[in-house]
Amino acid sequence: MLGSSSECVNSEKTDGTPKSISATPEPFQYVKKENDSKCSLRKSLASQRAVFLNAWHAEVIKSGCRLPLMSSTNSGVE
Repeated sequence: MLGSSSECVNSEKTDGTPKSISATPEPFQYVKKENDSKCSLRKSLASQRAVFLNAWHAEVIKSGCRLPLMSSTNSGVE
């Protein structure tokens, strides 16, 4: 089983020594880019969610509404 990609050794030899692969192999670069993209999207959405919730909460407080702390299991919807 292989460890990290920096431990892999390419089969091509230059000057009689194995060439070490320090970068991510090409097929996995796309996976890494997709993962990084999804991660930044999640962070952005979480940040926007927090902004939205703070604004919504401020409006609720300003209007004087009171929200239940917990929803009841028997809310009348059957």
